[in-house]
Formats: sequence, structure tokens, C-alpha cells
Amino acid sequence: MDALFLHFATAFMAFFAIMNPIANTPVFLGLTEGMSSQHRVAIARRAVIQAFIIVLAFAVAGKMIFGLFGLNMDAFRITGGCLVFLIGINMLQGKHSRMHHPP
Repeated sequence: MDALFLHFATAFMAFFAIMNPIANTPVFLGLTEGMSSQHRVAIARRAVIQAFIIVLAFAVAGKMIFGLFGLNMDAFRITGGCLVFLIGINMLQGKHSRMHHPP
């Protein structure tokens, strides 16, 4: 039973870190500025349901999706590490993303 609890706690913390609701709250409030609180709640509920469905789909069919593209977990970890490294370097250098600030 302890191993199962540890597994769920680890998965929850990983999802919490990836989805980062604390940092995304100001973004959500900025995007829904001027809307009624009922409309904000409806949008938040819809976003949570859609995120849950996407996470559930990848949790259930993740191995099949990896197999379809010929990937393994080591390749995924290396690629993820490279992406996190590049994002960190750009953050340290203070560069603006071309996606958020077009030329």
C-alpha cells in the first residue's frame, strides 16, 4: 500500500510541476480580464477537463504512441533534457522568444 501511495504522490508532484498552476494563474486572469466570474469558472472547468483527457490519453496509450514513432524512453529523456537546457540558457541570457515577440 505504501508503494502505491508513493507512486501516486510522485505522479501528482510531476504533473503539478509540469502544469505549474501557480505560474499560470496570472496568465489565466490576464486572458480572461473583463469577463464575469461565472464565465471564468466555465472556462477554467473546460480547460481542466480537456487537460485531464489529454493526460489520460497519453497515460493509457503512451507506449503505443512511442512505438508508432519508433521512440524509446531513453531517447525521450535525452530530448527532454536538451529542451530544458535550451530553455534555461535562453532564460539566463534574457532572450525574447520569436513566438511571443515577432520581429
